Amino acid sequence: MRKDSNNGLDVHQSITNSIVAAIEAGAGNATLPWHRTGASSILPKNVATGNACNGINVLALWATAQERAYTHSLWGTYKQFQSLDAQVRKGEKAALVIFYKLYDVEPDPQHEDHDGRRRVAKASWVFNVAQVDGYTIGEPLPPLPPLQRNARAEAFVAATVPRYA
Repeated sequence: MRKDSNNGLDVHQSITNSIVAAIEAGAGNATLPWHRTGASSILPKNVATGNACNGINVLALWATAQERAYTHSLWGTYKQFQSLDAQVRKGEKAALVIFYKLYDVEPDPQHEDHDGRRRVAKASWVFNVAQVDGYTIGEPLPPLPPLQRNARAEAFVAATVPRYA
């Protein structure tokens, strides 16, 4: 069992439970995440770094955004929002993500594949920007229109088609 050493929480099981709950709640009209609008349409991003989340955290935050009807994909810790002069509203509930950290240790000579690194998963708690006061969100980009033909591009492609004699 993998537990966060800080509080005894099994972070992997907690994330799994939230994803299973989202699945059991039903898909409704199933669509792929990149075909949706709002928070579940793009990868969740860290508000302080702008980096996109990855791995299981993407699914966990998509599930949380859907469950709580968040329309933005920006997430951050309490301290990150605080450093941006924003304040998480009292009573707001954080979402669980997994933070991985690498530690350098002495390689174990009895295991030739041991690389001298220890990987540790820790629980981290983040809030969606919708739970915060004092942070200004830029206007989201409008959805792209359906594919439209471009006459110049069509002419170029037509000109590149090989002609057989």
